[in-house]
Amino acid sequence: MPRIKRFRSLFVSFVPIRTIRAGGFTLVEMLVAVGLFIIVMLVAMGSLIAVVGADRRAQSIEVVVNNLDFALDDMSRTIRTGDNYHCTNGSSAPDASISLPQDCSTTGSSYIAVQALPHGDETTYWFSSTCATAPGSSVNFPGYNSGCIEKQVNIDAWNPLTSPEILMQPTAVKFYAVDTQRPPAEIGEPKAVVVLTAEVPTGVGQATTIHLQTTMTQRFYNSP
Repeated sequence: MPRIKRFRSLFVSFVPIRTIRAGGFTLVEMLVAVGLFIIVMLVAMGSLIAVVGADRRAQSIEVVVNNLDFALDDMSRTIRTGDNYHCTNGSSAPDASISLPQDCSTTGSSYIAVQALPHGDETTYWFSSTCATAPGSSVNFPGYNSGCIEKQVNIDAWNPLTSPEILMQPTAVKFYAVDTQRPPAEIGEPKAVVVLTAEVPTGVGQATTIHLQTTMTQRFYNSP
């Protein structure tokens, strides 16, 4: 028996001991995995931020375009069905003779006045570079930091058609009118053109510029 035990002890001493490795990741593998995860997340967050920013810019532009469409549609309906187009080249505010037909086809005007039918209401569209409450007034409509297009019917108060979100420079809007006189002075139908430029803030120090133009022709026959 002692010999057997001695033999066993010698046998065990010569048997190589295997290193048993516990399951899991090493520190290097963890660092590599975390680094890759951070890189993927940074790329994904950058793309997400870009998409959100583009969506906000698109929404801002859509709001402004809808508002400008409303203003142009209001002017188009009134001018197309109106009579006695009147504007003055280079003027900054409506004058006292807006009920008389008058062209402004050279440098354009800051306003256009028409006799709206069928009731004959004297309707004036005016671009105020400061969005003043009335021509010559130093009081501006609240919330406006630039110009706006305003509307007046007869002697009622002026009302802005464009929203405060739209930035308009002092020369952003021009009205043109041709063939406003009745025959035989002029044969063609009266026409009016509105040209406007607006800016939409899309971020810090960023803005999108929008250019619009529409031409309107008097619908009914211009008889003497």
